[in-house]
Amino acid sequence: MTTNACDKDIQVYASNNKDELYVKSGVEFSEAGEALEHMLRGKLSRLYPFTDAFIGRVNHIVPFLHMARADTSVAHPLMGELATVAKILIEKEQAKVDSLDVEQSINIQTKDKMAKIIVQEAIPEAGVRSIETQVKAKMSRKILHSVLLKKGGIQKGSKVEYHAEEDDKTIDFRIKESGSNIEEVEDKDDLTDLWG
Repeated sequence: MTTNACDKDIQVYASNNKDELYVKSGVEFSEAGEALEHMLRGKLSRLYPFTDAFIGRVNHIVPFLHMARADTSVAHPLMGELATVAKILIEKEQAKVDSLDVEQSINIQTKDKMAKIIVQEAIPEAGVRSIETQVKAKMSRKILHSVLLKKGGIQKGSKVEYHAEEDDKTIDFRIKESGSNIEEVEDKDDLTDLWG
């Protein structure tokens, strides 16, 4: 069974015990997890429909911890995994935009920087969904907006190159080669369906 009850309590507890829950392992993590479970049993027993009798029959409570915001000054244990997810999503968005005949190039170093920026700007409480939203906002939605502009936008058949600056956390693209006129795209409604 799952419930959203006590979400705020989990968030507050996790914020106050970051070192034990997100960085430490072994005994410290186990103790912090047991303390959190004990706290949740008490909180849940005061919420409907979780009566003392109901909670007494529950063997384990497994809290879903919020993603910790990555700290770039130390090697964060989740940074590699989240960056990998971001890179996969970047490649998926790249494939979507390729269907508009806009060729994109992203070198390995830029993709690494993009993934790092995206993970740092993600909303911890939203998990991977936030990373996906960031990728779409910084890639496909920007390209689509520019493609659909009649004047000054990217034309069909253009080639763009992505750039990322970690210092100011910006991701943008520059036109390497301009293509034909965007009016060749017949149904713009079909294009917007690609990104919702």
